Amino acid sequence: MFTVIQLSGERKQLLEMIWTLHTDGIENNEINNYLNSRKIKPRRTKVFSNRFIWSLLKKYSARKKNQEKLILELRTSDSISNDSLAILELMSTDLLRIILV
Repeated sequence: MFTVIQLSGERKQLLEMIWTLHTDGIENNEINNYLNSRKIKPRRTKVFSNRFIWSLLKKYSARKKNQEKLILELRTSDSISNDSLAILELMSTDLLRIILV
């Protein structure tokens, strides 16, 4: 079993923006130029780089897969009643992560 840690609101917004740009077909170089030109700063470095964008996308992709696996495990788990499962399905993935951490 694995844990999906909750992201801060600002971090989540940044990752979702990068993911959206990536899925829209924007290349990593264009993404880092876009972020750097708008003076959006990463947490630990001064600017975004191609390698950093690649790393964020790789980790975010794994995170999304883990979330999907976690939801699937909950749906197939015998330890959760059907009523509880229905409630969990209605909740956002953020709230689901808070409950399971």
